[in-house]
Amino acid sequence: MKLSDDEFWLHQKRIKRGDHINIEIVSESMSPLINKGDILRVRHKKLFSPFDIVVYRHIDGTLICHYIWERSRLDQKTWLLRSIKGTAFDLPVRENQILGHITHKKIGLKMKIAIFLKLFALKVKRGLL
Repeated sequence: MKLSDDEFWLHQKRIKRGDHINIEIVSESMSPLINKGDILRVRHKKLFSPFDIVVYRHIDGTLICHYIWERSRLDQKTWLLRSIKGTAFDLPVRENQILGHITHKKIGLKMKIAIFLKLFALKVKRGLL
């Protein structure tokens, strides 16, 4: 789904008032936790943490559902996000680009361990460790 600046602002305002919106997932980037075709409820959250699943607006207007990896060390209002399937970071995401978070899907301990092992193996393969 793509949103104009005005549409995004209206949805963001609605969510911050306590309402929610539903979005349909159009890719497998968060599979096996979230699959293409899933309908997810997006709600407001004031403080984000690593592994929170969020929906943000990409620079081209596309809504993307990925998880937070960490806060940027350069800017406290910027986050580094990833997909479960991918190995690269998304472009840095400012807090004002985040529409909200997904409340009914969580990255569990087993999946967190699998993600860490995958990234560790990638670093070893690239000679970074």
